[in-house]
Amino acid sequence: MAVSAAEIKTQILAGTFPADTLNDDNVFDYPQYERRRRYPSCEILVNNPPSTTETQRDTQTTYGFEVRLYTKNLGIRSDEITTQNTLESVIMTQLEAMVLQDHKIVFESKMWRREQFQRDQTHPAFLMSTLVVQVRQITTTTLTRDGVLTLTYLEDTP
Repeated sequence: MAVSAAEIKTQILAGTFPADTLNDDNVFDYPQYERRRRYPSCEILVNNPPSTTETQRDTQTTYGFEVRLYTKNLGIRSDEITTQNTLESVIMTQLEAMVLQDHKIVFESKMWRREQFQRDQTHPAFLMSTLVVQVRQITTTTLTRDGVLTLTYLEDTP
């Protein structure tokens, strides 16, 4: 039961973001063109489609996705970092409230990574925060029986 990029987008947009940051016009469930990227904006990329690993003990179903948050670097670092932290916090809260897999036996990993980029001198610098999410569901395998059990009923006579 892997979630789609559209479902993740809907969940993220349900959050309450600061004014003039993220809204329905700048949250995308596909990658933007680099030269036409909006700031601030958010992209959801499903980069690890569902895959399985089977052993005698269990079957592991794994999938992953990334949420990329872009904000322009305007030179007022403390305010920009505060806004970036707020946006990251709201996105993380929304994803933690979402059911990413069956609730039984699940491993979820969510990790933020932040980098600064500048494409060239004519393009302003920007911050990119990437939330990498990996979800693994473990289903234990019922082993087949290797032997046969035979019962013999003996009558007890006096």
